[in-house]
Amino acid sequence: MAPKLESDGSYSPSKLALKLGTVRKTDFDHTSYPKYEGSKSKVLVLFTEQKNMKMQNGTLFSTGNRPVEALVPILHL
Repeated sequence: MAPKLESDGSYSPSKLALKLGTVRKTDFDHTSYPKYEGSKSKVLVLFTEQKNMKMQNGTLFSTGNRPVEALVPILHL
C-alpha cells in the first residue's frame, strides 16, 4: 500500500503504516500518582506541528500528532 496523495500535494501514511504504527486504544489505566512534595519548579510544554514535512526527495509528508504521545509523558512529569 502506498501513501495517500492529499489535495495540498502532501502524502499521508498508508492504511498499512497506520495499522502497524498506531493502536486504536491506548493502554492508559488511569494510574494515580502521589503528589510531589519536593521543591517546586515549572515545566514548559510546547506542542508544535507543521502539517507537512519536506522529505529528502522533495515530496511533502503529512505529519501529525496523537494526543497520547504528548499527554502520557506529561502525567509522568
